[in-house]
Amino acid sequence: MNLKKWIFAIISIIILLIITLVILLTLPKRGQTQEQDEGRQDGAKEIVIEYESLVKVKDRNTFFTVASCIDKYLIEVVSQDAQNIYDLLSTDYIVHNEITVDNVLSKIESYEIPQIFSAKVMYELNYTDSLSTYYVEGTIRDDIFSEQEAKEKVIQLAVQLDKVNRTYTILPNEKVPSSDAIPKITTSSIEPKGQNTYYSVNMLDTQMANMYLKEFAKLLKTDIREAYNKLQEEYKQKRFPTQSSLEQYVKLKKDYVLEPQAKSVSVSNTDQETIYTIRDYYGNRYIIKEKAVLDYTIELDDYTIENTDFIEAYQQANNRDKGLLNLDRFFEMLNMQDFESAYNLLDSNFKQNQFKTLETFENYIKTNLFTQNNVSYTEYNSQIQGLHTYKAIVTDATEQNEKQVTLSLVVKLLEGTDFVMSFSIIN
Repeated sequence: MNLKKWIFAIISIIILLIITLVILLTLPKRGQTQEQDEGRQDGAKEIVIEYESLVKVKDRNTFFTVASCIDKYLIEVVSQDAQNIYDLLSTDYIVHNEITVDNVLSKIESYEIPQIFSAKVMYELNYTDSLSTYYVEGTIRDDIFSEQEAKEKVIQLAVQLDKVNRTYTILPNEKVPSSDAIPKITTSSIEPKGQNTYYSVNMLDTQMANMYLKEFAKLLKTDIREAYNKLQEEYKQKRFPTQSSLEQYVKLKKDYVLEPQAKSVSVSNTDQETIYTIRDYYGNRYIIKEKAVLDYTIELDDYTIENTDFIEAYQQANNRDKGLLNLDRFFEMLNMQDFESAYNLLDSNFKQNQFKTLETFENYIKTNLFTQNNVSYTEYNSQIQGLHTYKAIVTDATEQNEKQVTLSLVVKLLEGTDFVMSFSIIN
């Protein structure tokens, strides 16, 4: 082959490589959108989304914004306003089901009385930066007056949000897509139409905490098995090793664990979860670890598993404050009716002289203190080497009893965060 033919062959190969590279660069990347016009008579563009972008919703404001859109849709369904319902439906859903304003009421599921909707699980598909679809599973309750007699029904549907136009559409009876059914949409925006605008919901930390406490309290009343499954695994093994132990705890603290309300909430975040540390009005503490909205585990105290915040605070505290942190745990155990854990904190000589059995200790506490104890400290001294003495006033946190009990409490600090203690009532 002469030189000219070699040069021609090399140039041809280079051109072929360039063309191939250009084609590869112009193909849609995995997880991005692709617009297609082929075979569509209406000229609409089709957007294809990769299934791998389907994730549980972690942002609480997005979760409840989407839920509020469903609430608005259910209101229109109950009111039987055909035009408003039609305006809220997705164009894809309308076309696929041959829906018109005249037949829309016969094409969707209808309800005769107001519905209370609760979203339980929500997944998100991001088509573009501004357009997303949310697949929602939740329950509706058709009796707004009596929770005991209410009937709940599971529903599934999808909501599409246009975050630029702040508009939305509904796809009734839309299930979470499977891996072999990649969702498609035929529009890149949702135009304002009738009632299809939405407003963002801003959920505060305290609102989220109370929602979780209420949801867990409901499980304690209606589905103790599911409530037991919600307990964080390590915590469950240490504090409630059997479901019956949780049931017994609920019986002991029924008036307090079934109607909890957050007084203070602190929030921290890790790469995997959001952690809510909650204190209620009786001084009880809860640790809720959230992977996604309503995907959480719960701990009913903060002493069974020492958290990082407590250990850091303890290490930085002086001896006086370490004693107070330890006493705080002791009274939290009493309020939890966890008498065995509190008994194990007592000095061995003190137990031998005053409470030789757990039963005598439990009976003493129940006779002399309260179901829910509120403690305030008035005096402190450390005159005796290695011992920290406190005077405390204990009152009934439920305010059902006006009696006050004055205690003398002695704490001996041990290694790490360990300690032993003794106490006596001052007449």
